Amino acid sequence: MIEASLRHIIPYDNVNADAWRQAMTATCESFASSGLCDPKFFVEMMCMEKGKTWSCISEALVYSLLKEKDFPSRLNLGSGPDFLVTDGEKRVWIEVICPEPSGLPEDWLNCDPGKNWSFPQQEILLRWTSAIKAKADKLDSYLSSNVVSPEDVFVIAVNGCRLRNGPFSSIMGISHHPVAAEVVFGFGAYQIHFDRKSLEVKEVDHSYRPSVRNQNDAVISTNTFWDERFDQISAIWALDINGHSVFGGSEPKYVVHNPKATNPLRHRFLKSDGEYVAIESAGQYTIQKIQGLQA
Repeated sequence: MIEASLRHIIPYDNVNADAWRQAMTATCESFASSGLCDPKFFVEMMCMEKGKTWSCISEALVYSLLKEKDFPSRLNLGSGPDFLVTDGEKRVWIEVICPEPSGLPEDWLNCDPGKNWSFPQQEILLRWTSAIKAKADKLDSYLSSNVVSPEDVFVIAVNGCRLRNGPFSSIMGISHHPVAAEVVFGFGAYQIHFDRKSLEVKEVDHSYRPSVRNQNDAVISTNTFWDERFDQISAIWALDINGHSVFGGSEPKYVVHNPKATNPLRHRFLKSDGEYVAIESAGQYTIQKIQGLQA
């Protein structure tokens, strides 16, 4: 039954497609048998709606990254964030979202190697801001209903695999750093500072971009982690995981920490290729990449 739903996602008959369906069937079955999945997991997995199926696959793949953690008992599975793990005495909630590729050009999503296409960085960035906002709003309801405690760590896991350029990851933004870091720290493309007289390069850094405009010309903040209204969000777990590693594909992962978090996530607690932290010195913050916990 699971394989039939997976065939709806990747219908091809070749060695790679067969290997992917076999691996994802095993991953989803492992998650289902763990006793940790939402009661409606199989219903949504089998509904033949790509958005819901990819959400289920994403949860199963995140579980595969977490399965070495300690999972405390929960009163009601399906009520609250997707995962609850512990780090010592701390409770760590993880909420998963797999944004749909709404607004992205078809020639980007299904790229033809023989044709040119442009990088829809604004559209991708807006999908990330929308995903993070949706889960930030969800956190408010979890806190008000006492499902999540104000003392708990809360992580938003965004799986951007559906925003890919065909088989190629789009997790990196115009800054050459993860889009997740751009949308919470407010930085953008590289900029070069010249001396006006000598025209020599004085400094190279990233531009400050605290907001962008969406298709309706509304201002969308990209300053989330500098805004204390979001201090209950401990980190963003930026993922681009879709199971393609079974045939050598890339599945990058990064953790972006909130420097103003009330309950910070411990460094290297989640598997990643690197982590982004904001280091304060003399009243200023510097964004640094540190080593991650390798999968």
